[in-house]
Amino acid sequence: MSGLAQFSPDMRMALLRYTSPEFSYGNPLADLETLTERTLADVVTQLSVRLLAAGRDDDVIEDALVSLRGQL
Repeated sequence: MSGLAQFSPDMRMALLRYTSPEFSYGNPLADLETLTERTLADVVTQLSVRLLAAGRDDDVIEDALVSLRGQL
């Protein structure tokens, strides 16, 4: 995959707003930061739900979330 095809539709639009005056409105850096935070929140939620569904204990879930945060 190359170019914008590797990104999600939301990320592609954020990148277009950032790089093109045609699509630009508001604060593109704030839009990108918001998108990043939303994506991170979604990942944390998915990880937590999957671990809970698998019956993992609280310590395992906490360790996984701390590890994820360390990777970011």
